[in-house]
Amino acid sequence: MGGRARRAALIAIVVGAIASGSAPALADSLLVPNTNWTALPPPLPGTPDQRQPGPVPNCETPSVHCIDTEIERMTELRDRLGCDHRAVFPTTYLELTKEIRRTVETDADRFQDLNYLYTEDALFANFYFDTWRPGRTEDGSRPPGGSPSSKPQAARSPPLRRCCSGSTRTSRTTCPS
Repeated sequence: MGGRARRAALIAIVVGAIASGSAPALADSLLVPNTNWTALPPPLPGTPDQRQPGPVPNCETPSVHCIDTEIERMTELRDRLGCDHRAVFPTTYLELTKEIRRTVETDADRFQDLNYLYTEDALFANFYFDTWRPGRTEDGSRPPGGSPSSKPQAARSPPLRRCCSGSTRTSRTTCPS
């Protein structure tokens, strides 16, 4: 390849790089304009101008009692599950809810709308509990031998004892407290 051919190839590469580098920015700006999409469509008749969930089960009137109820419900489920792998979410959600409860007590001004927080917490928990089916596998079928609660009481040990007694590989530090 001669000097002219190399120079022409180099110029073609540089021009191509410059042209292709500006094309995505141009295309993006044309396809996704900075438009306030929520202001464009008119609201449906009767649409409230304030987004606020209504009364939900376990939180008919928004108050800190709604959070306390969710803490009780999640604690009961977590204790019932013991070291079952399905206890991960209730335990995590329980700890989050406890922290929200502590923050409401110590720094309520951190939240802009406490009533919304109380109701949303209960609504989210209700979604979770609506999908929960004790004694069923993840695909909704019953495991062999029926549900865990169908075993005789003597065959069931308290969740912490079963979890932390060394009968499983789970260490004491990962067991629910």
